[in-house]
Amino acid sequence: MRPIYKRNRNCGYTLVEVLVSSAILMIGISAASSLSLTMVTMEEINHRVGRSLNVLENCARLYQLGIEPAGIYGTATALLPDETAVNTLSPVEVVVGNLDSCVFTMTIDSVIDTGAWSDGRWTGGSKASPDQRQAILRAFRPSIR
Repeated sequence: MRPIYKRNRNCGYTLVEVLVSSAILMIGISAASSLSLTMVTMEEINHRVGRSLNVLENCARLYQLGIEPAGIYGTATALLPDETAVNTLSPVEVVVGNLDSCVFTMTIDSVIDTGAWSDGRWTGGSKASPDQRQAILRAFRPSIR
């Protein structure tokens, strides 16, 4: 007599199980890609702010060495080159006792505008002014007159 084999229906995955597991996997992948985009944006912002603060500190050190503020930054004959992230840099000289001091106020564009102009309209990015930050540094030097 020949044995009768029953089909085992419990082997493998059902279509619903596969769809649910793939949906969970896609949620995880989209979260990871969103996080990586945020990290790249923050890295760009930190890089721009770091370069700008470097310019500000260099302005202060050159002032302490005796160079006039007009010859440090922002003119064609300035010692420091222009930085794209620096929106404005304004030095204000103040005499404090026998010390000369200069307050350097800098406005930094920390986020670049990613908008594109095509066919007479914006296709992306922000239409408003970019995110700006302000940094203030006071530098002193002895008055040698």
